[in-house]
Amino acid sequence: MVAASDPLLHQQKATGVGFGMTFAKLHAGATGRPVLLVPVARGSSGFHPADGFTWDRHDISGAFNLYDFAGDQLAAALATHPENRLAGILWHQGENDARNPDGYAAKLDALIAGLRARFGMAPFILGQMSPDRMAEVAEEVPGYRVVDAVHRDTPNRHPAVSFVEAPAGMFNSETEKIHFNAAGQRELGRRYYEEYRRPAPA
Repeated sequence: MVAASDPLLHQQKATGVGFGMTFAKLHAGATGRPVLLVPVARGSSGFHPADGFTWDRHDISGAFNLYDFAGDQLAAALATHPENRLAGILWHQGENDARNPDGYAAKLDALIAGLRARFGMAPFILGQMSPDRMAEVAEEVPGYRVVDAVHRDTPNRHPAVSFVEAPAGMFNSETEKIHFNAAGQRELGRRYYEEYRRPAPA
């Protein structure tokens, strides 16, 4: 384990600021307990294989299964201390699958079910893709609307799942709206945490 700082050590080398640190700082500040982050994201990845990488838990044909990687990383992290427990999963993905959204809901459902079967019923929180990017390519890539609709509907298909709307106007630049700027990432982290601490419906 290493002390967390931006950029977090994901499956591939990351740059800049992410939402995980903001979430962790808010949670640690509210509870007074340390937070163990297990970052496993990979840019330009999805359920449909891209460059040999996939999140599809049932697809073992490629060079690297990110679902298996995430599970192994999580199991190893939890095993470092007997009091460690999985408190939640933060999911932010979908842009790559917007080009081919067929089967997205079923594959996302299988991922959620698989992780919970292995690690228990932890809250699963989905963050919305960049609203500015979705608006920008709405006609060119209609699959964005499909994936966004799946994300919004996921709480109806699974218990203890929440959807978080992403901030608008906080993109990197006029020519790069697919990613959030530093302020947008921090705001997204804050929204994840606000949703995480929201009481479950009776």
